[in-house]
Amino acid sequence: MKRTAVFSFKKKLAFSVMACLLFFLFIELVARTVFLFKYHKDHTSVYIQGGPLQIGDSSIVFRNTPYYIDYDHRFQNSELGFRSAVGDWRQPTKTDHDFWVLLTGASAMEGMGSNKDGNWVDITGVQDYVYEKTIAHKLQVILQKELPNRRVRVFNGANSGYILWQSYQRYENLKKELKPDWVVSLDGNNEYASLDDDADLKKLKQSGWEDYPIFKAPSKYIIPFTQRIYSLNSLKQLIYHIKSQVRLQKNIKENYPVRAQWLHRGSKPISFCQVTHKIQNAIDAYMYWLHQYDSSLSRDGVNHLLIYQPFLFDKNFSTMGDTEKALYNYYSWNYNDSVGQTFKTIVKKKLEAEESTNPNLLVLDANRISGQTFVDYCHFTEIAADSITAIIGSRILASIKK
Repeated sequence: MKRTAVFSFKKKLAFSVMACLLFFLFIELVARTVFLFKYHKDHTSVYIQGGPLQIGDSSIVFRNTPYYIDYDHRFQNSELGFRSAVGDWRQPTKTDHDFWVLLTGASAMEGMGSNKDGNWVDITGVQDYVYEKTIAHKLQVILQKELPNRRVRVFNGANSGYILWQSYQRYENLKKELKPDWVVSLDGNNEYASLDDDADLKKLKQSGWEDYPIFKAPSKYIIPFTQRIYSLNSLKQLIYHIKSQVRLQKNIKENYPVRAQWLHRGSKPISFCQVTHKIQNAIDAYMYWLHQYDSSLSRDGVNHLLIYQPFLFDKNFSTMGDTEKALYNYYSWNYNDSVGQTFKTIVKKKLEAEESTNPNLLVLDANRISGQTFVDYCHFTEIAADSITAIIGSRILASIKK
């Protein structure tokens, strides 16, 4: 009678560990192969794809991570952090034949869809736009058609979360390298609406940057692994993608129930407050940096347009369609910030008073854009992006034809 071999606990444990290790190595090899197949032409790496979407910058606090590619290949950041088409990562050298436009600003200019926080996406279903639907690309198409003898490039230097001060610094950092023929900035949403007398915008943005989730648990512990281990990076991206798609498909299948809920709930009155000393400080700071930006561009001999962006709360409710009304109602109940709305309204009035004497300034009025304008509190529909692009394009072309 044969005796059955009996393995000790240590041998069983060693065998189990070895089997798990081999399985992990196999999964890692598969993940590495898939990654290289997907990205081998696009000058990126697992360190970039597994890291944060923005990186620190000593002069402007943070900026888009160079070479990063969106999971769905909607866009890629170039080597200078410009949102571009996938594969268009290399910064060209300017020649006399080129006509270059630099865009600065925040997420509305960059090409963001509905904000993923809160119920915005559940009301609209609008994801971040593919590069071809951004203002930058649309503007490049318009200008190239009208300037067939020039090689037109529009560089999207806008970054999510930027205030006007950062847009100005972005231009200052890039102007020697780019030598842009035109600069267009779209700002206003992310400004501090209340400031102490000794407030330092750079320190405030630095403090806010250091409070980002990427510097807190669990992200700060996960990121070092996803930047080095292909399988973990793939798993993280897949989970995020699946959650996003499940959310989107559920809304489509159920015909956007959150939209219907907010459409029929009604709105609260938009709140305003008295202009305090701190609010006045914030207004003065915005106007100061706007004039600094304007003066710097004028001294450099660069044609430019500094645009104050429109906001959902400032649009006439009676002109809205159902989706925009649902957004407005949701905003009025959950984001009705009297300080911020007071700040934005007064800045708008000041800039409207300056428009007639300064052709470099433009206040965009949401009520002059036909159709649905917003996909949340300040980001645009594609129809609105088309209208804004047409306005910018006409200004640029008019200056050339003078």
